[in-house]
Amino acid sequence: MGLSPSPGMSVYSVTKNALALATKLVAEEAGDVRIVCVAPGPTDTEMLRRYHPYMPADPPEKVAERIMWVIDNGVSGKCYTVP
Repeated sequence: MGLSPSPGMSVYSVTKNALALATKLVAEEAGDVRIVCVAPGPTDTEMLRRYHPYMPADPPEKVAERIMWVIDNGVSGKCYTVP
């Protein structure tokens, strides 16, 4: 959610895409430092349940495992969606 256009979510989509582009640009400038971006999908949190009670979501622990994989294995400059 956010990396593709979504009606009513223009600011959210623009800022998420800006972070993905910034990741790529900073990675090109950073040299030996690996820079990655993680765009998690819906995560089962109190806020999500409050505003989107019927949206399917992954438990935070599962999302965290995927994020850790990206941190350990991700290619610098790439933005990973973590469904």
